[in-house]
Amino acid sequence: MLAVMGIMLTMLGLLLPALNDALGSKGRKGAVNILLNTFEQARVAALEQSTNVYVGFADGNIPNNAVGQRNEGFAFTRFIVFRDRIDDIDGASAPKYIPLTKWLALPKGVAFKSGSGLLTGATVTVASTDRFPGIAATYTMPILQFSNTGIIQQPTSNLAVYIYQGFWSGSGTTDVFTGAKGNSLFERISFSRFTGRAQLDITTSS
Repeated sequence: MLAVMGIMLTMLGLLLPALNDALGSKGRKGAVNILLNTFEQARVAALEQSTNVYVGFADGNIPNNAVGQRNEGFAFTRFIVFRDRIDDIDGASAPKYIPLTKWLALPKGVAFKSGSGLLTGATVTVASTDRFPGIAATYTMPILQFSNTGIIQQPTSNLAVYIYQGFWSGSGTTDVFTGAKGNSLFERISFSRFTGRAQLDITTSS
């Protein structure tokens, strides 16, 4: 019995890395689908509402005093779609931006690469008066901006975003890779500036 249990434990130990890789691959594919759909919906919303629409990313500066939620594990795993306010009915005290979604999450175990592409490009500052979920103070976040014609207005360079299997370590302010191939495996989504469309590129390192 002990011998059989030993063999089973050995086999389980050999299978776990393969299982983790399979789950990680599934998570990254799920993240790609979520992001491609979100970027397209934001582009279409900009056209339909004839205003600037943004996809904002939670980075390492996400406030710690979020309302009604914990921010642990929030940075580099969440994103939100919002637009400019398009009327002045309420005057200067009205929100400057209007959230179109709640904070959306990448699948568990998948994160944005913190030092690449959109996450080091253009930014927008939102305030508590903008009524963003979980934001109780001013927060400056990296963004992708679609104009009212559907083109990408910001950022002006680095039109790509990377995702990987792992997480961002707030204490170490760095990316921690959990996949078997370490920091050599990414999914990259790039954008055409003049059509605003997103596409998945060949899995790449960066």
